[in-house]
Amino acid sequence: MNRKIMAVGYVWLMVLLLLGASRPNVVVITASNLGYSDLGCYGGEIQTPVLDALAAEGMQLTQFYSCGESTHTQTSLMTGQAPHRVGLGLPRRDLKWESYRGELTDATATLGEFFQHAGYRTMAVGKWSFTEHFEANKSTINSARSRGFDRFYGSNLAQTSYFEPKGLQLDSRAFQVEKDFYYTRAIGQEAIRFLEEADERGKPFFLYAAFTAPSWPLHAPEEEIRRYAGKYRTGWEVTRMNRFQQLKQKRLVSSRMLLSPKDERVVDWRNLGQFTTWQARRMEVYAAQVSAMDRAIGQILDQLVKMGAKENTLVIFLSDAGGNAEELSRNAAAQSVFVSARQESGQPIRVGNDPQTMPGSMNTFQSYGVPWANVSNTPFRGYAKTLYEGGLRTPCILRWPSEIAVGKVSEPVHVIDLFATLVDVSETAFPRTLNGKRTLRPVGESIRNLFELDSRLEITMAEERTERYFFWEFEGNQAVRFGKWKLHRPRGAKEWQLYDLRKDPTETKDVYSQFQYEPEIEEMLSQLEIWKKSNGVYEWSKVKARYQKIQSLKKEKR
Repeated sequence: MNRKIMAVGYVWLMVLLLLGASRPNVVVITASNLGYSDLGCYGGEIQTPVLDALAAEGMQLTQFYSCGESTHTQTSLMTGQAPHRVGLGLPRRDLKWESYRGELTDATATLGEFFQHAGYRTMAVGKWSFTEHFEANKSTINSARSRGFDRFYGSNLAQTSYFEPKGLQLDSRAFQVEKDFYYTRAIGQEAIRFLEEADERGKPFFLYAAFTAPSWPLHAPEEEIRRYAGKYRTGWEVTRMNRFQQLKQKRLVSSRMLLSPKDERVVDWRNLGQFTTWQARRMEVYAAQVSAMDRAIGQILDQLVKMGAKENTLVIFLSDAGGNAEELSRNAAAQSVFVSARQESGQPIRVGNDPQTMPGSMNTFQSYGVPWANVSNTPFRGYAKTLYEGGLRTPCILRWPSEIAVGKVSEPVHVIDLFATLVDVSETAFPRTLNGKRTLRPVGESIRNLFELDSRLEITMAEERTERYFFWEFEGNQAVRFGKWKLHRPRGAKEWQLYDLRKDPTETKDVYSQFQYEPEIEEMLSQLEIWKKSNGVYEWSKVKARYQKIQSLKKEKR
């Protein structure tokens, strides 16, 4: 070979290696249905030393918005688009409409595909919620491996047994668990194994770790639960008030903020009588799930240190929705999909929130319900799958030691902004086409400008982007925020609700009747309709009718 050509080739190789070395690694970690105040660094009493340290070393967002529902949030994170725009208007239900296919369409690249295009090693562990199929080898179009990830370990089901997850896969093959298996722990262990492989490749890497914790079912090893024995005997009122005070002390909320009223369905703790032990146990198991996740995240972060990658790795942690208030019944329709078929010692799995059955073991399948979800989402009202602040606003922490200043930022940020931010930090142009198909540019806004705020100051209020809109829709619930105003209409409600989030961030006073005819409010409603039309969002009555029709046709075919 010509020496001159060899020399040029060598120079280009060195340039590529240097570019790869300078570009940051990226680790995105998500929790499922973790409430705003569950972490210690967000005012909670649950032991989360790893995430507390991550917040102390990085940027802690106090107005971070999810999509209010786990799969919707994961979709916006993974694609930089509204969920409906890429086929997931209604997760896992194919209505034969482009925006309601129940799984990802080819409309745009995923984060995995983008980072592969950018020359990164890509890995995913945990839940993969972008397909309606959960069995291994069933979905080749939207499996993690086919949507941009070199390695994958996890399940396509978001809420399944922690002791024997349904549909567990390693890459595209079914994976059998061994004795003493615990999903949260395994997600951390497999992430470490993938990182060790990535270290040998000499390329920048992208790791997406999507924990199912702490969402239901309430499953945790007994040694984890024992750490919280007796912790919640004082009840939910006391716990909620303690968290509210801690939020104020940590300057995560205004000292003038009002605590949202206790959910009217929550019974006074003093009137529970014999049921206090069971109710306390529910929160003990939930807290154990959070702590187990924190420990697994700690192992992942320790691996970065071991690899010498801490300084040049952007770590993002977030929750994909607020605390989930679902109460599981004994005849839960979803149990045939979510509940493991395994039975310990030949005992049947007891499904449903039965006070006669203590949650935690693999033979149970329970949730922590309305009262403790009300605590998780302190100080806000509402829950996951609602569009009140309690369902939307979640913890979010970013750490990049060489780039991100330490402090708190209260500027509103939406999960849809993270894709644009990662494109920005990767120093790679977003491709117009990928694998022969056109791609949609991420619609969020990069928040990289927030990284460079003066680290000598504790940031309590960054300048808000007053001309920016935030939109949400899930199963007929609709909301839009513009500046200080938030319009919200719950599914089935005839009237809109309006809240001034600067004066009333906990949504205690609906002022719609006073301001509904203001030009700004009318413009918000107009912009929401434009957003719905451009993203293929249908009215809930039409969606529901379509779903019922498809179900009827399926029954006729049987």
